[in-house]
Amino acid sequence: MAANDMLPTRMAAAKVAARDFVQHQPPSVQIGIVAFSDSGFSVQPPTNDQDAILAAINRLTPQRGTSLANGILVSPEYDRHERATGD
Repeated sequence: MAANDMLPTRMAAAKVAARDFVQHQPPSVQIGIVAFSDSGFSVQPPTNDQDAILAAINRLTPQRGTSLANGILVSPEYDRHERATGD
């Protein structure tokens, strides 16, 4: 994500796209943020608080690797945990 084949970087371009997506959702839509590098982890639990979601996006930084699969694997597990615990 630190590569500069997209200006200014892939990470910056991804953040712009993510913020645009969030800002075009109705207030009732809950969005969670999952980050991934060489592993996947939840950054923001699902919420309809767009300020919290945008802040989570803004905090993202490039890390070690890019394993999209790990990010995908974390998403449903986090969702199941949320539903089971109500957190």
